[in-house]
Amino acid sequence: MKHAFILDENIIPMAYLGKNERGEEDLSAATLVTNIIWNCHKIIVNNFLLRKYSQKTDEVKKVHKGAKVLNIINVIHQAMKRRNKVVIDSDMLDIDFPPKSFHDGDIPVVTLAARNKGILVTTDNNLIEKLGKTSITSKFTMKTKRPEDAIQYASGS
Repeated sequence: MKHAFILDENIIPMAYLGKNERGEEDLSAATLVTNIIWNCHKIIVNNFLLRKYSQKTDEVKKVHKGAKVLNIINVIHQAMKRRNKVVIDSDMLDIDFPPKSFHDGDIPVVTLAARNKGILVTTDNNLIEKLGKTSITSKFTMKTKRPEDAIQYASGS
């Protein structure tokens, strides 16, 4: 079964540096992205998320001159040139979530995951917890996973 993945912006520095949010060596984000591309799953983005990816890449580049593991923004741009690897969806916020379900900055990413019945990959434990306490994930047939847990969905099967 092929899956649609929505990568939260916090995945960018992880894949780029090969470190998790605590600064520990962790290749799960880079492994996840390469598995998604190689195993013909899809990455779903919108213009909002592409801008966030570019901002995160620029921030990381200022501190670390070159990618230590994977320049994810370049991988996504290359994958966009190949049919069906990256899908650009609308920026419309056309789903009404219960008020205060999560932070306003998360609404575009959660909307994208809900609309595409995708796997939202994030290291934002607060977001994962909040989505776990609501019926949003089951109502929209979406999942929320950390990178190391999402790898199993990006396998070749």
